[in-house]
Amino acid sequence: MNMTTEDCGAFRSILEAVRIDVAKTSAEEHEVFKLRHHVYCVERGHHDLPGDVGEEFDEYDAYSRHVLLRHGSGQLVGTARLICIDPLNPDTSFQIQRFCAPELLTRIPLCTSAETSRFAIAKSRRSSFQNVTLMGLALVRGLVQLSSELGITHCLALRERSFIRLNERFALRFDPVGPPVQCHGIRQPGVADLA
Repeated sequence: MNMTTEDCGAFRSILEAVRIDVAKTSAEEHEVFKLRHHVYCVERGHHDLPGDVGEEFDEYDAYSRHVLLRHGSGQLVGTARLICIDPLNPDTSFQIQRFCAPELLTRIPLCTSAETSRFAIAKSRRSSFQNVTLMGLALVRGLVQLSSELGITHCLALRERSFIRLNERFALRFDPVGPPVQCHGIRQPGVADLA
């Protein structure tokens, strides 16, 4: 399914209300970790996630880039992570590598791949399903733009149902990589060829 005229108008409104950016400082990263902690640990109850008091982060953040959605006031209202390959540990760079047999990933050029994860939208901005969907799409736009700038050719993801629905609604194609896996709920490993 493609975007309807109504979707396009609503998406333009979202893009006018927010600014898509990339975290460039440690202070911006700490904002990301605080928002993720609130969404994942406080709201969703994932108390087993790593991090520090009031912040959620893990080993993948050491070589990740973070897309930011800021409201016109400058407040961080959404974020998503792009895990880049760890040149020192290419065989363990991505979460998907923990859950998929290595032979499932042999046709994917991991050296030019990145993995998307940790989509988080502030509760104050989740006023409607349409708003959440379009803010998620704005984060995807930021991830695709960042991927292009970094020379990324393939995006990997452990997608939950809501992300799969977003993909289907806006004709974003991820091909399954193996069967669904258990990772904080059921996730479908997938890959998207950005070309």
